[in-house]
Amino acid sequence: MPELLACPRCGRPAPDGRCPDCDDRFGRASTVQRADTPADADPTREYAGEPATQDHAPAGPATGVWTDADSTAPGTPAVGARPVQFGNYELREELGRGGMGVVFRAVQAVARREVAVKVLLGGAAGGAVHGGRFEAEVSALANLRHPNIVAVFEVGEVGGSAFFSMEFAPNGTLAARLKDGPLPFAAAAALVGKLADATAAAHALGVLHRDIKPANVLIGADGEPKLSDFGLAKWVDRDESLTASGAVMGTPSYMPPEQARGAEVGPAADVYALGATLYECVCGQPPFRGKDASTIIRRVLADEPAAPRSLRRDTPPELEAIVLRCLEKQPEKRYATPRELADDLRRWQQGESTVARPLSRGQRLARRVKRNRKRLAAAALALAAVGGVIAAWPREKPAPPPPVAEIEAALKRGERVELVGATGAPKYQRWAVGVGDAPDPPPGQPFMIQSLKTGLLELTPDSHADRFRLTAEFRQDASLTSDSSTGVFFCFKSGVAGAAGSADRVLVLRFEDDQITNTPVHRVGDPFSLYDFLAVRTPDVPFVLHGPSPATLLVNEVKPVDRSRPWRKVVAEVTPEGVQAFWRNPDGTTQPVLAGGVPSKTIHGNVSDHRQALAESYPGVGFDGLGHTPRGGVGLYVRDARSFFRNVVLEPLSP
Repeated sequence: MPELLACPRCGRPAPDGRCPDCDDRFGRASTVQRADTPADADPTREYAGEPATQDHAPAGPATGVWTDADSTAPGTPAVGARPVQFGNYELREELGRGGMGVVFRAVQAVARREVAVKVLLGGAAGGAVHGGRFEAEVSALANLRHPNIVAVFEVGEVGGSAFFSMEFAPNGTLAARLKDGPLPFAAAAALVGKLADATAAAHALGVLHRDIKPANVLIGADGEPKLSDFGLAKWVDRDESLTASGAVMGTPSYMPPEQARGAEVGPAADVYALGATLYECVCGQPPFRGKDASTIIRRVLADEPAAPRSLRRDTPPELEAIVLRCLEKQPEKRYATPRELADDLRRWQQGESTVARPLSRGQRLARRVKRNRKRLAAAALALAAVGGVIAAWPREKPAPPPPVAEIEAALKRGERVELVGATGAPKYQRWAVGVGDAPDPPPGQPFMIQSLKTGLLELTPDSHADRFRLTAEFRQDASLTSDSSTGVFFCFKSGVAGAAGSADRVLVLRFEDDQITNTPVHRVGDPFSLYDFLAVRTPDVPFVLHGPSPATLLVNEVKPVDRSRPWRKVVAEVTPEGVQAFWRNPDGTTQPVLAGGVPSKTIHGNVSDHRQALAESYPGVGFDGLGHTPRGGVGLYVRDARSFFRNVVLEPLSP
């Protein structure tokens, strides 16, 4: 492919981009030697049988000229101290280059707008693979219209150099942003959710990206992520392929096992790459790293990624579950489409229950064993090598059961169980509905939860008793709205899932407190009330709460902690006949929430009313088994507030 036929100084035609007159007048420009990255410095470099891509954020003005000796691809534009005229574009600086093309920051002459121009490497003119990839990228981008996919403005050729212009992203790449550390959880979920929507739009037109990674995500002027670099894109409805059979195309740290093996890939491959990108946004590193591409690929094929909470302890369990579902080794275990991933991320952001379920403690232990099986095997061999001695040693004690197993075993024996002590975190916890912030407290301090909307933090998944007493103390220190509330929940139960969906129900004993106006909310039970919630799950609408909205992560500012506010104590006694609930006033007196309690007949009636109201909108949903059943999950309730909890006790009662 011929050189750019324009002198960077005078703009006149020149055989190699420089005219002799300007060289005589100004002297030949000094060359800037390109600083190549060492092969082992970046574990996420491309491995595709071609030079690795260097993903650059926009740099400062160029201070020299690329010479043929400096470039891996002679025959491409060379931008020096002055702009270079390239057809209708004025090339200002080089932003980055890879095995296929060079990207420049440029100004479009007629529109006078700043754009990015990608030019096919001159040395690849005769290469069908590079030319085919360039054509595939142009074809993909030109047919995609989405706010989170970089837009193409023009496709053409100047002096034999194929190019296309696209929107310029002045804030660089997501990879450059992540060098400063991981993103806030909500920001990471929002960003990858938008990328998943964009990927779903590409899949709807039959385009697989096959190389989604932070370096291929640009950050626009408005802060929006833009999916770019469709150089490895594949049209699923076309027979031709740019990949030789068995070739590995993509970036090892972000490719799924099937892609790492060189096998045919489908939409689940892009779901995996989106999950790997979300993993890096949350943890600050990709799921797999290594000194070279082959090492990373071996780990992708054989190892499990470290759970995000092992790298960033405060990672919400539901968000971790979403990440790990994307990174499943088997494609059928991932989200089937990017749209399903986007929907689950949206549910998490809105505080709704996610399709991906958090890992149990047993699953976490199994993952750790699997990730360290080589070390464990080596240790076993070393012990076995000590002839005869190992047989005489006592057997190693088995690992203690997870806390939830201890709790359930004690409840089955009819023992009183302290779920939360006077200080410290619960023995076991998971978000049953919504999400919030529930960090481990400092030594000697009580447990704290803060949540926007409604959050249910489960302390045990089953009371294992038809008759029990739940006692708790709490103090609400900050309100976000005028109807904030705090309390406990019990009888949390899931209905039988059908083809049309299923439902959950829960009873909540709550204290309604308005710190915005500094007055209690006077409703039934003044100021305590007993609420019966019913929530619907369907394939299209996975969580609709018949009552207050579910929770999302607290993002609003809250008032300073008010240490003078009293601790509230509540007691709920649950039996097959109904529920009795009491609260203790600051002066020590005790009052019932409702005189005579709430009989099971009333609870059955509430569920029936809810079912009737929801059945019209969700016909065929499984509501079976959602009447008054004492058995079920037990835990803590917070809505639009920051609250402290202590002395939460579950006690089975004799008949």
